[in-house]
Amino acid sequence: MSIVIALIHVIPFYILITTSLKAIDDPSSKWILPGYLYLDNFINAWDQARLSTSFKNNIIITLAAVILVIVLGSISAYPLARFRTVWNKLMYTVFISALIVPPLLFSYLCTRYM
Repeated sequence: MSIVIALIHVIPFYILITTSLKAIDDPSSKWILPGYLYLDNFINAWDQARLSTSFKNNIIITLAAVILVIVLGSISAYPLARFRTVWNKLMYTVFISALIVPPLLFSYLCTRYM
C-alpha cells in the first residue's frame, strides 16, 4: 500500500521533469525520457516570467523576516527565561499553543473572515 501511495506522489514529478526537458516540437510520450536534454525551456521560463526580480524580492523579504524574528525572539525570550513572574506560565502556554495550532489554520481564518 505504501508503494502505491509513493507512486501517486512521485509520478507527477517524473512527468514534470520529462516534459520540461523536451523540446516543444518533441512528439514523444510524456513517459519516455528525452533523447537529448533541452534546457532552453528553463531559460525561456526564467526570462518571460521575470523570475530574477521575484527571486530578489523573495530573498529580501526572507532576510528581513529572519532578522526580525531573531531580534524580537531573543528580546522577548530573555525576560521569560530569567525573571520568574506570575505571567511566565501563561506566556509559555500561549507560545506553545501557537506552535501546536498549524499556521495554515490562521491563514484560512484570516482569508475566510476578511
